[in-house]
Amino acid sequence: MQLTDEENAKQMGKWRKGRAFGSAFLTPEKALDLECALGSKIKTEKCAGGRASETPRPRRAFRPREKRDLPRGGRSGCAFAPPHPLRAAHGIEEEKTMKVMLVNSSPKQDGCTATALGIVADSLREEGIETEILWLGKGPVADCIDCRQCGKTGKCVFSDIAAEIGERAAEFDGFVFGSPVYYAHPTGRLLSVMDRAFFAYGRNFKFKPAAAILSARRNGQVASMDVVNKHFSISSMPIVTANYWNHVFGAKATEVAEDEEGVQTMKNIGKNMAWMLKCIELGRQNGIDHPADVKKVTNFTRQ
Repeated sequence: MQLTDEENAKQMGKWRKGRAFGSAFLTPEKALDLECALGSKIKTEKCAGGRASETPRPRRAFRPREKRDLPRGGRSGCAFAPPHPLRAAHGIEEEKTMKVMLVNSSPKQDGCTATALGIVADSLREEGIETEILWLGKGPVADCIDCRQCGKTGKCVFSDIAAEIGERAAEFDGFVFGSPVYYAHPTGRLLSVMDRAFFAYGRNFKFKPAAAILSARRNGQVASMDVVNKHFSISSMPIVTANYWNHVFGAKATEVAEDEEGVQTMKNIGKNMAWMLKCIELGRQNGIDHPADVKKVTNFTRQ
């Protein structure tokens, strides 16, 4: 049994909506040929009897990804449209799934900082960005001991959460570091992790967007945010902001949820980061990559 082009076009319509191929006679190669040749929607015309009849009209020719319209956020959890099942076979690059790491440095796994991070994560997922929240735990974290072994081996001499974050950073496209405020600074645990992760694994963070979010009962967030941002600015990382400082107020999680301006700020951080990630990816797809990382190290000693 051989299907007509009109019947094949109907089957293609089903496939284009995300359903499986409805006929054994419609092979992937035939489907792509139909997409290129027939293209577009089925239009409805009135027949002589007054009933609607379906008539295929030519579809638009299949365009490579770099020439298509701007990416669409989808329900699938990826930043762009769902992947075409035939792209790989025809040498067309797959669209990348964007991922953001969110780090909770509070000793309370479900406290104020976790609440703020959760709001940012929800906002990112609404924009089609995958997220993963990592909790640093309650245990002590070693500070950098300036042994310089990472310069020789490419990894830290300590095998702990700092090394894990530094190594796994290569898997992610963006970062959000969250901390409560202690004496107008971030937690010592977060600073130990970031000092070592950025020093030993800085290559995995460079040119990737990042944000710092802080939680406090009353004050100290701005000074703490500045400390965390220093790690980004020395690593050529675009810093993601909102329309107010990146912090929330509250002595407990329920109070953070009642901070309407803080909650909206967290949502804006997520949306701004998603926008920045998509812009960077579109630039990469069109041959615009980050500049060369040129650095010259000097000191203040003069002969």
